[in-house]
Amino acid sequence: MANKRQFKKRVQYLCGSIADELQFTQFIVKGLSDDVVTEIMYNIAVLQAETVMHVSVSFDKVPRDFDNRSEYNKARRLYYRAAFAHLREELYEKANAILKKINSEVPADQRKLLASLA
Repeated sequence: MANKRQFKKRVQYLCGSIADELQFTQFIVKGLSDDVVTEIMYNIAVLQAETVMHVSVSFDKVPRDFDNRSEYNKARRLYYRAAFAHLREELYEKANAILKKINSEVPADQRKLLASLA
């Protein structure tokens, strides 16, 4: 990841895309409950807010803790790489859970109809 700002933008884009798909699904599919859509939309908003909030991590060491600056830079890069990898994995899992919830709420007859259109 290039930087935190780009990661936050990508998270917002992803959550916005999922919300768009949910709105489209609600518009197209008959039998999708408004309460379920509201709950899923809330889960999308929580996912976005929590992920963006967790992006602002900081490296807890200072250059004085290392023998030289290159060791500090290496440790810092590894720390951020691991932190963002964990954050991406968490985002991926939660987004997949939301998408599975959307798919499970679509009635079976509507799912067959949508599959035949694709």
